[in-house]
Parts: sequence; C-alpha cells; structure tokens
Amino acid sequence: PHPRPWPPRMPSHTPLLQVLLGPALLHAGIAPETLSFVFGSEGSLLSDLCGRLVCWCAFYALIHIFYHIFAPGVRAFCERWYPDAPTSAVPQKLVDNMIEVSHAAFPLYVTVPLLTDFFQVKGWSQACGGIDDCGGPARALLGCAAYFLLLEFIIFVDHYYLLHKWSVGKRLGQHAFHHVYKYADQLNAYSGYSFAPQDGAPRPEGGARLAGAGASADAPPRPLLQAGRRGWLCRSRRCWCLCRSGSCT
Repeated sequence: PHPRPWPPRMPSHTPLLQVLLGPALLHAGIAPETLSFVFGSEGSLLSDLCGRLVCWCAFYALIHIFYHIFAPGVRAFCERWYPDAPTSAVPQKLVDNMIEVSHAAFPLYVTVPLLTDFFQVKGWSQACGGIDDCGGPARALLGCAAYFLLLEFIIFVDHYYLLHKWSVGKRLGQHAFHHVYKYADQLNAYSGYSFAPQDGAPRPEGGARLAGAGASADAPPRPLLQAGRRGWLCRSRRCWCLCRSGSCT
C-alpha cells in the first residue's frame, strides 16, 4: 500500500474571493483563466502569491470598513440610550489611541482568513464543503466543538506561558501594557481590536495549526463588543499619560 501523504490531501476548494466575485467578473468579460490566476487557484507558485496578496488586500480593506462603520454606530447607540453607562464616558483621547493601535494590529488580523483560504485551496485543510460532507449534523457539531476547545487551549498555553510566565516573553513582549486599561470607563466598541501582534499572534497561529490537523481555521475576528471581557494593549508609552491616576496597575 502507498503511504498516506502528509499533510493529508483533501479536495481543493475554490478561493473564497473567486466564489464571491467570480460570477460577476466572468459576466463582465474577464477570462476564467485570468480569474484563476489572480485569485490563486491556477496551481502555480506565482498564482499562489498573487492570490494571497489579493486576499490579504481585500480583507485588509474590509476590516477597516467594518471597524469604522460598526464601532462608531455602537458608540452612538450607547451614548444615545445609555448615556450614564461607563462605556459612554471613555475620553476621546483614549478612543483615538484605540484606533491607532487597532490599525497597527489589522495587518496581522487579516492573516486569519488568508491562511484559511490558502490551506483550503491547497487541500491541506480538512474543512468540509457542507454538513453532509462532514458526516452529518451530529459529527459536524462535535467537530466544531472539538476545534474550538482545542484552539482555545492552544491560545491559553501560548498566551499564559509565553507572555505571563516566561521571563523572555514578558521582557520582549511587554505584555504589561496590554493590561493598562481594563476598567469599564476605559473600554468601548473601538477597543476590541486594539492590542498588539504579540498578543494576537497565537490566534491565527493556532488556527493554522489546526487547519492541517482536521479542522477549519475559518474563525471570525473577535467582535468589537467583546472588549468588555478583556483589556486593550497600549502600544506606546505615550499612552501612560492618558491613564487616570491610580488605575494603571
């Protein structure tokens, strides 16, 4: 018998952007082979690189659009209906810094869908195309539960030991800045993305590991409203001056 290849080969998927935009572009008269090359499904190394660049640029633009529409909308809603809530008292200088740090984190954030798409196109992911392909509803639900539990475990181990326990990680990562702002009147809809790559890196890395181990890495970015359960990273020492006396511990 022939040895099984590693990573195990699965049926390759059409790139996500080609699925979404392909019909309209074909209707506009663009040749199918051109679309395959640009979106990364032609099979050549140059097509792979082009497809990853197009995918990264698309999601980089989309995350900016989402952030600058959704976050102001949530902030306006809270100020309108909950004017006395702590989240409505976040100073504008703090919000400006949240936006600055978020913009610095976006390039790494969008590697999550980029890696997902690449693993699926190459047939390295064992993600299914539908419920039936996964073995039915019960097996699909169990697979999702196992994926998220394992991913969260990997994230916890990476985060806890690398940034909280090991001296080299604490020294190089400067993770203490991540916990500078952690109170209710220091968090709002803008803060959900505002932490530095050394804290966010385990998320896409963990997904990429699991993508080749039997699960999809296609996990959505953390919602902006999740900011209430976590602090946000201050990327620069300039942020210390924005912190009220006694709250920066």
